[in-house]
Amino acid sequence: KHNMRFLVLGGAGYIGSHTALELVRAGHEVIVADNLLTGHRNAVPKQVKFYEGDIRDAAFLDKLFDAEKIDAVIHFAAFSLVASSEKAKRVLGWKPEHNSLEEIIASAWNWHTHHPNGYEE
Repeated sequence: KHNMRFLVLGGAGYIGSHTALELVRAGHEVIVADNLLTGHRNAVPKQVKFYEGDIRDAAFLDKLFDAEKIDAVIHFAAFSLVASSEKAKRVLGWKPEHNSLEEIIASAWNWHTHHPNGYEE
């Protein structure tokens, strides 16, 4: 059985925290990243390494990918409530053209281009 290291974005929310728990139960290592705007720290399983930060912050993502050996990313980060989403757009200046998935992919790609031998360095 090959155990993997999963990064669960939005892992302090309902779906993310349950996914993290099931991954732990399946024997995988799990890292959770969440900004806790709608998630809850106490929902994150105790066996999981937790990073508080926003996936829209490229420096946060770069630091995360540098610090952890990640095999796969599961993305649940979202403003899941319509009212919260609309308020976030106003308060945080959320722009519809912003794509946090692009930030995640860019950070992962940046790490891999600087580490051509992967984690074996």
